Amino acid sequence: MKRSALYLAIVFYLLAAFPGQAPVSAKDTWTSVRSKNFLQGGTAGHSDG
Repeated sequence: MKRSALYLAIVFYLLAAFPGQAPVSAKDTWTSVRSKNFLQGGTAGHSDG
């Protein structure tokens, strides 16, 4: 029982010390098309079809 508690404590320690992925900021190029009654915006380019 003590061994499993030790393993559990180590896992919680590692999760606290290394919380996961760092925030990532990605650069998106947005394109918009506007008409009289409609606005369409998106990140898909011509090649994304």
